[in-house]
Amino acid sequence: MIEILSSENTNELLTNSINRIEEKIDNNLTENSPIVISDLSNIKVLFPSSAIPNEFHFYSRILRNGFGITQPKNFRGGIRKHLIVINTKIIEKLNISESELDAIIAHELGHIFNEPNKDIPNFIEEQEFYADYFASSIGLKESLLSTIKKYLEQENAENSELFNLRISHLNKENSFENGNIRNL
Repeated sequence: MIEILSSENTNELLTNSINRIEEKIDNNLTENSPIVISDLSNIKVLFPSSAIPNEFHFYSRILRNGFGITQPKNFRGGIRKHLIVINTKIIEKLNISESELDAIIAHELGHIFNEPNKDIPNFIEEQEFYADYFASSIGLKESLLSTIKKYLEQENAENSELFNLRISHLNKENSFENGNIRNL
């Protein structure tokens, strides 16, 4: 079950993207996982700075220049839900297409559905590779590569080394041995 909390301007954009992604998935992954997807308009509601200042500042910093973040197992309304926040400002700035937006959201969903083993070296890299694998496995590999390249072309791109590693990993045959890849 996916709940969308966004401004009126982006609600349709996010809803349409989710619908396209769900058409590509054969099973009920999204129906069986409580997920909230939001844009930046709700960041202070989702992460109230007075309640959890370190968490609010951490996620705000990541979102300033990135496409999105995923916070697994967030409590909202007394129910544990996965939270995805999408930075629609950078999506507009980089002129991201519909299929590229689908790749961004699918990547974030990949953080929820695919999990590397936390005990392996380079956990952060593996986490990104597993999320990329999900987007790639539903036919969004080229759109994801295009999105990453657009991101790297901007002046204030952060984590260039990790993004370049992701490109290399997407361009070779992926093999995952240290985690959980869910069957689609």
